[in-house]
Amino acid sequence: ESRKFAIPEEYLPDFLGGTAHTAHPQMCPDTGNLVGWHWTQIMNDGALEVTFTEWSDVDFAPVATSTFQLPNCELAPHDMALTENCILLKVNALQMNQGEFLMGMTGPAGALKMD
Repeated sequence: ESRKFAIPEEYLPDFLGGTAHTAHPQMCPDTGNLVGWHWTQIMNDGALEVTFTEWSDVDFAPVATSTFQLPNCELAPHDMALTENCILLKVNALQMNQGEFLMGMTGPAGALKMD
């Protein structure tokens, strides 16, 4: 029997922006469930919206989800760490010149500058 999987709408790309999922999910040290997160850049606000999801190790169904806004975070953190009580994100000390990037005047690396 073949299964067909639909891509959830929040992961479909938009013309500008969209949602991306982390490439580095982690196992919760307390529950043993997989925890990951996806993010959306909030254009012209210098912030990200991040949603953390914990999935069951039995059927991969979502067990819990929480969404937060990260002010002054223009670029998605690369990775996360989990403790028994916290999710930690390492926020990059970088800013992006969105205008030059979106107009095609530079690539992603050329649009970055250190805080």
